[in-house]
Amino acid sequence: MNRTIAGIAMPDSAMARGATERVRATESALMFRHAQRAFLFGALTGYRENLVFDIELLYVGAMFHNVGLNIVHRGSSCRYEVDSANAARDFMREHNPEALRDLTERLLEAQQRGLWEAPGDYREALEEQLLDGEEQA
Repeated sequence: MNRTIAGIAMPDSAMARGATERVRATESALMFRHAQRAFLFGALTGYRENLVFDIELLYVGAMFHNVGLNIVHRGSSCRYEVDSANAARDFMREHNPEALRDLTERLLEAQQRGLWEAPGDYREALEEQLLDGEEQA
């Protein structure tokens, strides 16, 4: 069932439904609603600014942006943002490896063009992820 909130059609693909199910199963209702609001604000801003973006990937990113705060990651040595990104990456690897590869390539291109500076050894991790994805394809 496709819902519209604030003029934004909520993504209803298999991947979006999977993200919704995963986050609802691991997060409180409060955090799930927060993730929905993050998606809606991001989409509204993107449309207002006439940006080109993938609404489904925005949805998945918003759904996972705080999962590193939940109890599953309590013993992690990583910051919650990193745990959240890793959870999103693992989800994307399961549900849409092609989109994950495209995102990885975009991040590497952005760094090469000087649009983004990867923290620490993040660039090497992205390059390794890209190679791993090519080997699995």
